[in-house]
Amino acid sequence: MIDPLRLAPSNHPEDAFLLRALAAFFAETPSPIGDVSQLDAEYVEEQTLFHGIVGIIERVLRRDAPGASLTHRLTTVAGVEAMRARALWHELGALSAVLAQAGVAVVPLKGVALSARLYGTPELRSCGDIDLLVRAAQLERATTVLESHGFAPRYPIAADHRDLELRGEKSRELVSQAPRFPLTIDLHWSLLPRHVGAAGFSEAAFERASRLQACGQEMLALAPEDEFLYLALHGYWHLWSRLKWLCDLRALLRQLSWTRLAQQSAALGVADLVAVAFRLVHQFFPLPLPSEQVERGERLLARGVLFPTRHASQFLQLRERWRDRLRGAVAFGRPTRDDLTALHLPRPLRGLYWLYRPYRFARARMKT
Repeated sequence: MIDPLRLAPSNHPEDAFLLRALAAFFAETPSPIGDVSQLDAEYVEEQTLFHGIVGIIERVLRRDAPGASLTHRLTTVAGVEAMRARALWHELGALSAVLAQAGVAVVPLKGVALSARLYGTPELRSCGDIDLLVRAAQLERATTVLESHGFAPRYPIAADHRDLELRGEKSRELVSQAPRFPLTIDLHWSLLPRHVGAAGFSEAAFERASRLQACGQEMLALAPEDEFLYLALHGYWHLWSRLKWLCDLRALLRQLSWTRLAQQSAALGVADLVAVAFRLVHQFFPLPLPSEQVERGERLLARGVLFPTRHASQFLQLRERWRDRLRGAVAFGRPTRDDLTALHLPRPLRGLYWLYRPYRFARARMKT
């Protein structure tokens, strides 16, 4: 299995094929992917689905090995994924229009919108839900609009605790009540995790977003540097467990201003996290990148900054400024959505959530 946590390459022939196919997809001059007749088709299917790259691999196979049994198998699987992507694309357009009519501006994140912008089709990148960035001031209006169209919050928060949710979380999940098409909408009011403590970044990114056309739909899109930072931190927080996230960064590289990215990452105190992303992209897609960034990421990975059991503490250690580490530590202690739904405290006693959170955390640790 291809695992970004391992710096050593996999010796599995199917893994080697997948990496060759990804390199061939992004190469200006496609390189041969080799003989695929002896590959374990079931394993390849499993890995392409897990990593969200079945559409990319299937496209390379149709071009380079059109008659292979593996190609036929992945074409069937990719067709199913494409059907879901088209349905999500339709829902995204419809919901964006409904929200716009209500005066709520949204920026689609990740998913089919990212696929349409980076790869020219919403069908190439596997995804399962719709993520939308809204301004924090418009969160409740957006929620009300979506509720009127058949959605309901997955974790209902009492109205008098919504301010705590805004400070402790960065998104709110709403689930479709229509059985014909189960769908989750993730409304984000912050691009970065609360532990980053980057006050004002999301609002500034919203202001920098531009309107563009993608596959017949007009939408707002983040500036490339803002999108790279968002995707890099999202990938890091999930331990870079999906290759599709590295593919997205690889596709986004050609749009970046290196100077602006360096300035923004330094201003936010996340230059180390960005360096890790550069090193992983370079590992899977060898291409000219700023050598100082790649070497910095190499040193950080050698320190074990993607070790799962120390993930939270390593995240804080990667913050370059002590004030950011302190803000991050405080943010880790803020009441979360789970705390607010597990126990409802009256307003005069809400300060007790700061004691309830470590109690719940310790109890969960003892159970595991």
